[in-house]
Amino acid sequence: MKQKISGIVVLYNPKEKVITNIGTYIEKLEKLYVVDNSEISNELIRKDILKKYSNIEYISLKENMGIAKALNIGKEKFLNSDSDFLLTMDQDSYFSENNLEKFIQKIIKEEKAGIFSPDHKILNKIFIEKEDKIVDKVMTSGNLLSKEVIVAVGQFNEDFFIDEVDHDYCFRARKKGYEIKIYGNIYLNHSLGETNKKSKLPNFLIPTHHNVVRRYYITRNKFYMNDKYPELKIKYTLTFFNDLIKILLFENDKVAKIRMIKKGYIDYKNKIIGKYRVE
Repeated sequence: MKQKISGIVVLYNPKEKVITNIGTYIEKLEKLYVVDNSEISNELIRKDILKKYSNIEYISLKENMGIAKALNIGKEKFLNSDSDFLLTMDQDSYFSENNLEKFIQKIIKEEKAGIFSPDHKILNKIFIEKEDKIVDKVMTSGNLLSKEVIVAVGQFNEDFFIDEVDHDYCFRARKKGYEIKIYGNIYLNHSLGETNKKSKLPNFLIPTHHNVVRRYYITRNKFYMNDKYPELKIKYTLTFFNDLIKILLFENDKVAKIRMIKKGYIDYKNKIIGKYRVE
């Protein structure tokens, strides 16, 4: 029996390229929910998307409510449809060649519903998965989630606003008994910070150049994740210091980023959640 798939793509101040990116997966979807988190109007892009693709529902939030809120809005639309799987996409990600078709064929054969992901093809990434692999967590973009797992796991965590939303969802799914699987030799072209700029550095030293506000969320939410999932503490502590080294060695706005890291930690200690509050 053919599985029906709908999708969500979350926008934030998108560029025209998002229209081309959507074109790499829209034909495989019953419906695509485009949730726009931008504070500004993207009227020209909205009109172009709706003109080019007929199976789109464009939802403009007119403010940045966070990726979790945007995903939850699209998720509710999906749950009220007759689709079986939900594809979650970032605006900068796209499928090339026949990777999405191969991906869909793979999940049709799965006996246990869960969260499935292609490998993420990033310019500086040296290692590419060749075999299917069960993992602890995956990034949001390119995931296919079964309706069963979405009903069981529930809402994306809006307290986190942006970073760690995907990882938290994966850990909650695993606690419910669902597998998280990456398929080898199936790729999603994905942009991560500014890592797509060519570098001769080893992977663990390639800076992401996330802006200062992202540094706040990354820091605060990783500490929350440490509390929620103690098994992450060693890995996330190492990641924290690795990020710190990369900022000090290679990134701009070092002082501002360190200040925001400190602010993220203080807000975590004070149990502050949700959107960053400008003082």
